[in-house]
Amino acid sequence: MALHQRGAIVTTDGGLPSDNTLKIGLKHLEDYIVMKRNIYMPKVEEGSYHNFIMLCYYRNPLNYVFFNESVLVCALFSIGMDVCWRDGIPTEKLFERTCYLASLIKREEVLKERFTAKNRAYFESTL
Repeated sequence: MALHQRGAIVTTDGGLPSDNTLKIGLKHLEDYIVMKRNIYMPKVEEGSYHNFIMLCYYRNPLNYVFFNESVLVCALFSIGMDVCWRDGIPTEKLFERTCYLASLIKREEVLKERFTAKNRAYFESTL
């Protein structure tokens, strides 16, 4: 329901890969991942994190649906969740931090609308 409201295209199978496709994909990525406690994690060798970069090409295809909300939450965490819950936060301060973070990662996703200093109304509606 929330995905349809946001304009995400969802197929009847949820766009999930078949078992065979999943096996082939995991075989393809075996040099970059390791399985620990039934969870796949990037391999980290000798302090090298190049596997994280490689795995970024295989990200979740639904990132864009909740991307702006995640930027907003990151802005809240940059202030401190305890402070936000206890004392509250001025909307202007949150807007500034959200726009700053959004500008840092503006090339990560292609979005119809994003947080910018000129798009305050979108920030308010999302908040």
